[in-house]
Amino acid sequence: SIDVGDSGQSKNNPSIYDESLSFLAPSFFLNTNGQGLLYQANLDMDHLLDYCPSTSCIIPMILRRGERKEKLISHVVERFSHLIELRDTMNLQNWIGVIVDMYSKSSDAIEWDFDSTACLVPKATLAVFDELPVVNDLPVKVPAFCSQILTQFELLHCIFLPQAIAAINEGDAEKLRLISSLSVHYLVEMERKMVLPSVALQSFIIAILCRTEQDEVLSSFLSARQTQWTIMRRRKHMNLPTVHRMYFDSPGAVSFAEALFLIASSHRSGKDSMYFNDHMRQKLISHGTMILLGCGYFTHAAKMLLEAGEYNIAIAICSKAIAKRIRTNKGLEEVTCGEGTKAQDFFHAAVERTRRMPRVAERCKTFFQLFYFIREWDPSSLSWERRKVRAGASQSNFRDEFGTQVVEQSVLAHECSFPYQLFDGEDSPQCNKLRAMFGYAK
Repeated sequence: SIDVGDSGQSKNNPSIYDESLSFLAPSFFLNTNGQGLLYQANLDMDHLLDYCPSTSCIIPMILRRGERKEKLISHVVERFSHLIELRDTMNLQNWIGVIVDMYSKSSDAIEWDFDSTACLVPKATLAVFDELPVVNDLPVKVPAFCSQILTQFELLHCIFLPQAIAAINEGDAEKLRLISSLSVHYLVEMERKMVLPSVALQSFIIAILCRTEQDEVLSSFLSARQTQWTIMRRRKHMNLPTVHRMYFDSPGAVSFAEALFLIASSHRSGKDSMYFNDHMRQKLISHGTMILLGCGYFTHAAKMLLEAGEYNIAIAICSKAIAKRIRTNKGLEEVTCGEGTKAQDFFHAAVERTRRMPRVAERCKTFFQLFYFIREWDPSSLSWERRKVRAGASQSNFRDEFGTQVVEQSVLAHECSFPYQLFDGEDSPQCNKLRAMFGYAK
């Protein structure tokens, strides 16, 4: 063996600096003394990293080693974590620039990355993080052609997500802002190299901007994406290169919109409410709705809006869809637009909405408007249907003591129980009128 050290070693253990050693490419040393021993040099990564300063950008050299990718990733993560603790933004940004430069030259890795990062989208929203991602336990297998580069998947799973989740759990706002800055820099560097950022990365950036309350940066980020969407639409029939040509044409667009709604809804969860304000939430919902409508998923947009508590916007979108359907199908008396979002979805959302209204008159007005909307949106739900129901089920939990009876009422009435308490009880005139309108049995 040959020691990498100072000259003056013993003859039995020569030094690499010994004048009697001749270097032979690519990794051999010939000892010209005595019998002329030939040595082959092998690098020990652990010892090598001990000799390299922590600020040195040796990531390309680490990735060129012929070791297992998991071990190489652990070395990279260790050095990244050290610089993050030191808050060394300049060196971290330089490292990211080198990583992106290597990554942009592999079209196979970029294509693989866009699909493989889909499994990270729920965790990238930072809405649910029960446990930290395990660096050496990747949920998907990284292919061989990614052995000498760092993919978006690996950076998210091994560096950005663990560091951000740890900062949230520790309440370290400064560290969280640093991770936010680095992730935005990473995305900017990729777009500068004409590389499409993954849905998971964009979702992560938006989530962390919300958590660090960077309202202006978030507004700029979403505005930039909306501008790119407009440019893409104008260039759709032109053969011009654009980095975001497939932004809304790809399947990932719907997943991205769902992630925006998930981030916007996470403000309701207890301790996380401090990270969100209503202004940010409305921006996310608006952008997510714009994406879904741009993809033609108006029924899915309505469903997501209802789940987010945006009842009026969902009604407005579906009403426009009804009007468009009527214009394109003149002469049809019925318009069926209810695929995906049924009448009972709107009915349940209306019940939740009216619970927050102080006056019965306002509640009645909401349900009158709901009836006329459902009559156009999902008319089949108001058609009458005979079904067998358990007699006396509301008075007992024992099935065997009661038989069944046939009840004729609307499909909606069979699916949704009527909220008597919101309209002054079961015997009130307004309650009876509304029940008759929606087809509930007497």
